[in-house]
Amino acid sequence: MRPQPWARNEVILAYSFLFKNERRVQRVPDGQVEQLSALLRKLPIFPPEERGPRFRSANSVHRKLSDLMTNLPEHEGRATRGGRIDQLVLRDFLENEYKMHFEAEWIAASAIQAIAPSVAEVMRTAARLLVRAIAACPEELFALEWRDLERVLYETLDGLGYEVILTRPGKDGGFDLQVVHRRQDGGIETYLIEVKHWALPAKVGTGEFEYLFEVVLREGASGGLLLSTSGFRPSLLRSRTRIRRKEVRLGSASKIIQLCRSYEQVYGGPWIARSVGPELLFQDTF
Repeated sequence: MRPQPWARNEVILAYSFLFKNERRVQRVPDGQVEQLSALLRKLPIFPPEERGPRFRSANSVHRKLSDLMTNLPEHEGRATRGGRIDQLVLRDFLENEYKMHFEAEWIAASAIQAIAPSVAEVMRTAARLLVRAIAACPEELFALEWRDLERVLYETLDGLGYEVILTRPGKDGGFDLQVVHRRQDGGIETYLIEVKHWALPAKVGTGEFEYLFEVVLREGASGGLLLSTSGFRPSLLRSRTRIRRKEVRLGSASKIIQLCRSYEQVYGGPWIARSVGPELLFQDTF
């Protein structure tokens, strides 16, 4: 049986893999080519009867990566193998690498999930990809709808290792997310997060701050975090007392971006069990 030609989605995954490893096959850590090989075999592009025993084997994938590397502009010498699809996908990566990595994430997610994933699974996958999109291009934060931003923050904090509850829209009790931190001594700390994703020039003022402050006291929470992508009114920044600043912290769009980038660092590296506390949650708040 003749080897199947590489389809566009397969080439996208391969180039994404190559670009993430400094565009060099020699930089690929042990075992990762095997993982890419396994992922490619999950794609529903070619039916089983059209696949040979070596279909997208680790060796064949490594050879493809080597061929793709010779198409790169910095490569000295002639290109080995490849066709029009390889050239078109490479052009797309050179024009907008971030966009193509994002497309690769979608392709991978569709292969890993069940054939008919639930709506909840699709939404969670989308939220994870949006977290990574914001980490790479922070301006994408302002393209989100308010509820999507709440889902993004839920996935971000969950991925960082926090216990998180996302409240129902319209019945949130005065906060959007509840974060639980279990201390090593057995104690439990609860933090409430309220998210304001308003269009400029609207900014969060004293009323929103005082309301969250009252909710934190009412719920017996350890503290609160008021996030606003459009900023805060000067009157709020002037009027907060020391006690209120301690109980409820403020975070701007840069805080959300920081959390997304922290998630990306965790997501992009080897997974290890993490014990996270309030330090990361309140870092660079005011």
